Amino acid sequence: MQSTPDLMAILVNIGRMIPDIIMLMQVCSGFVGLFMIGTGIIDFVVVNSPGSEKHFAGARSASNVGAIFKLIFGGFFMSLATLQMVGILSRSITGDYVNSRMLSYNAGGGTLEEQRQLATLALLGIMQVVGFSAVFRSGLLFVDRANGKQNVTIGKTMLFLIGGLLAWNFKWTTDVINNQLGYNIIALFTPWQ
Repeated sequence: MQSTPDLMAILVNIGRMIPDIIMLMQVCSGFVGLFMIGTGIIDFVVVNSPGSEKHFAGARSASNVGAIFKLIFGGFFMSLATLQMVGILSRSITGDYVNSRMLSYNAGGGTLEEQRQLATLALLGIMQVVGFSAVFRSGLLFVDRANGKQNVTIGKTMLFLIGGLLAWNFKWTTDVINNQLGYNIIALFTPWQ
């Protein structure tokens, strides 16, 4: 008879991979930042030099505003590659620098209490991956909106940005919810008291 791992063991193992996943997302963000900066410069050339679009392949809908947003968000993605932008936004919104605490935990431990805390940290790490992805998506939506795509709204873009920051700082978000409700309902799911 085969034994299947329980949810706690699965979450502890996922927790061991979360820092690597976030580092992979950082590398991808760096490459996307370089790509956006390069295409932003190309968009400036295409828009401001008549006839130059024949030198660049592909159907482009370039504008000066879109090129400026590509340069700005290319820099934004480059700063996401080192987690500086997430750290700045986290520090300014929450007053806490969550990156060092969440990315440096040790996924080991034998007692049930230690495994519960590691499983909870794995869930919070998954929330950080979701938050990083949402912040990343908000930058892409800003660029699409600046290039004139009509199916992208500022509300949707801000929803991704704010939701991503709240997911990245989920421990702070739970503290705010607990303070507003008057009792610590979310403490059932967090290792912090």
